[in-house]
Amino acid sequence: DSIVTSGGGTLYDVLSSLPGVSINADGGISLNGKNGVKVLMDGKPTYLSGSELLTLLQSTPATNADKIDLITQPSARYDAAGDIGLLDIRTRKIKLHGINFSLSGSGSLGRTGNGYMSASMNLRRDLFNFFLTASHYRNKQIIDLSIDRPYQNDTYRMEQESYRRRRQRSNFLYTGCDLYLDPRTTLGIAFRGNFWKQEEKGRMLNTVSAIALSALSLSSEGNDWSDFTTGVHFARRLAPEGGELSASADYFYYDRRRSQHVQSVEADTLKGDMDGRIHIYAAQADLDYPVGKNWKLHAGLKAAIVRVDNRAGYMRPIANAWQTDGSLGSRFAYDENISAAYLQAHYEVRRLQFSAGLRLEHTHVRGALSGNTLQPDSAFTVTYLNLFPTASVQYTIAGGTAVGLSYGRRIMRPNYGDLNPFVYIFDPYTSEVV
Repeated sequence: DSIVTSGGGTLYDVLSSLPGVSINADGGISLNGKNGVKVLMDGKPTYLSGSELLTLLQSTPATNADKIDLITQPSARYDAAGDIGLLDIRTRKIKLHGINFSLSGSGSLGRTGNGYMSASMNLRRDLFNFFLTASHYRNKQIIDLSIDRPYQNDTYRMEQESYRRRRQRSNFLYTGCDLYLDPRTTLGIAFRGNFWKQEEKGRMLNTVSAIALSALSLSSEGNDWSDFTTGVHFARRLAPEGGELSASADYFYYDRRRSQHVQSVEADTLKGDMDGRIHIYAAQADLDYPVGKNWKLHAGLKAAIVRVDNRAGYMRPIANAWQTDGSLGSRFAYDENISAAYLQAHYEVRRLQFSAGLRLEHTHVRGALSGNTLQPDSAFTVTYLNLFPTASVQYTIAGGTAVGLSYGRRIMRPNYGDLNPFVYIFDPYTSEVV
């Protein structure tokens, strides 16, 4: 905190440089070679994946983070979803009194290039701390795709060449205030928002030499994505025991709007309009309590309500007018309620550390998919109750080397965007689902 401007770049730059962490072009994060890492901020899920998560990391200044925890074996404190590990990004809390202000920026040039700039301000007084960070990020991408498709036992071949130019820009805002009610009690409110826009133009050429077919398709796409999180939090240190009681309530909102226009021969010309909204309400309470010199207990409760509504509609020119293509459209509504309670015990003496915990989660899921001319309506309801035990032991050998053994039971839940993915259509022969 004594160096307010320490670090540079974005969270994407920081994560990319961490040992064992890699990020691919689609926003997938792997830890020690394993894919499917969940990203948290201040111990809370971001509920983002793919390009949306990538955009958030590229828009958030690195100076916003105080530290990043690489958690390969999550304890019972964390949600049971995800079996690879967690990246917990901890927000920086500047402790210096007075006004602190910083500016940062970076850029790269090449065939495409990108640029980034941010401004941060912090005002700290005896009873309150106000903070504000704003940043702007933009980049250009060129995507080349070549496809060679043999068919009929390699007798014929279809060759495809695709070229897309993509422009992206995003604006990030993080602000809030902490009130220090007394030396041991803090009450705060925070808002985090990310607003992203992408424009893309592309072309795809199909060639089938055996029948002298050559067809060109042109496409354009607009993508607007916005997400914001707001919440209140409370923390009180317990004296003289040295523990802490904390509670928070948060609201997450994600809005994605996408339009697409593919122009080929008239029968294959297509317009698509897709939009999706996610509302998440979450509340949790945690207690950390030391017992004697060697033991510490952790306990907590959490509840989360998720509402997802995705729609997709497509139109084609028929009889000199745009008409709905009933074979492609869909609407997907999804509700998920999760309630959880956990208890964790930690023991440490000299070189030995031992931890064991148990998490109980009750999940109720309801989904409904509106059909089209090719598939009927469908719906499902699932309710289940699961126990998730965790245990670990670690012993430090002379010289700082540590050996350990851990056990944990987890569950895989799909990302909300994967439940009803949008379809990107290159041409009548090629599509991509994201």
